[in-house]
Amino acid sequence: MSLAFRPRPRTSASRALLACAVTGVLALAGCSSHAASQSTTASGITPAALDLLTRSGSYTSNEKALSLAESELIHSCMQALRFPYVVDTPAPPDLGVDLSQRGVQGYGLYAQYASSATHESTSSAATKAAKKTNDQYIRRLPEKQATAFMRALRGTTSDLRDIRMPGTTLTLSIRGCEPAARKRLYGSMVTYAQLRSVPQNLSATLDTRVQHDPGFSALMRKWSTCMTAAGYHYALPADAQDQLKAAYRKQGATAALRRREIAVATADGECALRLRIPTHVITIRKRLAATALTAQQQLAMNQLANEWLTAATTAKHEHVTAVQSSDAGGQGQG
Repeated sequence: MSLAFRPRPRTSASRALLACAVTGVLALAGCSSHAASQSTTASGITPAALDLLTRSGSYTSNEKALSLAESELIHSCMQALRFPYVVDTPAPPDLGVDLSQRGVQGYGLYAQYASSATHESTSSAATKAAKKTNDQYIRRLPEKQATAFMRALRGTTSDLRDIRMPGTTLTLSIRGCEPAARKRLYGSMVTYAQLRSVPQNLSATLDTRVQHDPGFSALMRKWSTCMTAAGYHYALPADAQDQLKAAYRKQGATAALRRREIAVATADGECALRLRIPTHVITIRKRLAATALTAQQQLAMNQLANEWLTAATTAKHEHVTAVQSSDAGGQGQG
C-alpha cells in the first residue's frame, strides 16, 4: 500500500489567520487588519467554533473520527516498515459525568495518592484484563528493537521541533509515522499543535467569567442544596475535591477515605445530572464566547474550526479507505 501523506493546501488568508492565532491568540495584536483583508470578516463566532471551544455538539464525533483515522494511518505506515502497530478504539472524550466510573474510582484522587504497590493491588479485574496496548508492546521489546520501533514511529531527538504558542510550547517530531499521519489529517504539524492548544487557551480565558456569571452562581446554589440533602455540605464541586485532597495529604490513601471519595463523587455526579449542570454550563460558555471574545479572537477560532472540520472530513474518508483495504486484503487471503 502506498503511503503518500500529502499536506492539504492552504490559502494565503488561512496562513495569515493561523499565524496570528499562534503568535497572539489572547490579543491578536497587529494581526486583525492583515488577516481580515485577505478573508471575509466574520460576523461572529460560528457554531463549529463554539463546539470546538466548548468541546460540545459535534466535538465528540469529530475527535473520535480523527483519533481513529490517525491510529489507522499509523498502523498502515508502521506495517509498511514491517513493525506491528495495533489500531486502538478511541476512548470517548471525558466531557460530562460518568456515574459508573465515579462509582469505581470517585474523582480519581485515591489513585493519585496511593503508592504504586497499593494501587496495583486494588486495580480492578477489568483493568488487569485490558488488551495490550502499543506502549506495553514497546516496553517488552529488547532495547535495540524498541529504539528501531520508536524511530519508525516518531523519528529521533534530532527531529523534534518546538512549536511555541501563548502559554505553552509543544515539542513535536516532524518525522516518523505518527507525524506523517497528523500531517495527512491536519495539513501540517503547526495546525495540529494549534488545534490542541489554542481552543483550550481561549476557553481558559472564559473560566473566571463563567464563575461570576449569575446563571452559574444560581446553578451552584441548587447543586449545594442537592448535596446537603444527600448529607454533604459544600458550596462548590471544587470544595468537595479540595477537602478530599487535604484529607488524603493528612491521612494517606486509606480504604475508608477511598470509600468516602466514591460516595461524595457519586452524590456530586447525581446532583449534576439531575440539575443538568454540564448542559447549562456549556450554554453559559457559548454565550460568553460569543460576547466576551474579541472579534479577532472569534475570527481566529472560526478559521481553526474550518481546519478542524476539514481534518475531520479527511479522517472519515481515510477510515473508509482503511476499512475497504482491510476487507480487500481479507478477501484476497480467503
